[in-house]
Amino acid sequence: MYRIQIYDSRMTGMHWQLQKVGARHGRRYYETGTRMPVAIFLGGDPVFTFCATAPLPDGLDEMLLAGYLRKKSVELVKCETNDLEVPADSDFVIEGYVDPREPLREEGPFGDHTGYYTLPEPYPVFHITAITHRKDAIYAATIVGPPPMEDFYIGSASVRLFLPILKLNFPEIVDIALPAEGVFHNLVFVSIKRVIPCRPIK
Repeated sequence: MYRIQIYDSRMTGMHWQLQKVGARHGRRYYETGTRMPVAIFLGGDPVFTFCATAPLPDGLDEMLLAGYLRKKSVELVKCETNDLEVPADSDFVIEGYVDPREPLREEGPFGDHTGYYTLPEPYPVFHITAITHRKDAIYAATIVGPPPMEDFYIGSASVRLFLPILKLNFPEIVDIALPAEGVFHNLVFVSIKRVIPCRPIK
């Protein structure tokens, strides 16, 4: 889930932070200097919003998680102007590309979910080639402002869903909490039950 800042009727900023998966995908295109096709979809099954924020490892598609949670696969359809696919029940689809040969453009400032503004920074430009929508489309939006906001509750749901998986890999974990004061991902409390005794470093 990324934000896009509208520059004009055909261009927006593509706010993918360096550590995000979108930026890692983008780097492949920047290395070759070829246009990166992009498709943004809004709305559809509400589970898509949750899955877009889920802490999945690279290579694990969010649509697989969505299908698992829905207990049925996600029907995908091909975009109009590129070969990417989006959920068939999307309310809006914005298609286009990022051209790695052009300079970055300043994006921001932006009222962030932390309750503060993020400063302007350079990001890639997203060129729009098509916008489509279904009949009676609903524009889903989130509200930013002083926390706690939606992301806090989505983060709490992620903890409950992924805690059993974390416990499989790290049996000492008893519980995890993301308090509202940490604004979803900036503060984590982890309670553990030591299995291996601590030994002082000599």
